[in-house]
Amino acid sequence: MSKKRKPYKTYTKEFKLEAVRLMRESNRPAAEIAMELGIRRNQLYKWYLGYLGYLGTRYLIQGYKYYVP
Repeated sequence: MSKKRKPYKTYTKEFKLEAVRLMRESNRPAAEIAMELGIRRNQLYKWYLGYLGYLGTRYLIQGYKYYVP
């Protein structure tokens, strides 16, 4: 019998923007901020790249992986 995969956790746009704001404005390491928020460090970096426009704003808003406009 195969195990069922856990559904992906979704985050609101506001949560993502607040996480990126914390990363930009604080002097703390991204890993520490991610741990505090209960997310992975690489996820925080992906949101940050989406915020900067490298992955397109659609990624930050809707959570799509590597959307290139």
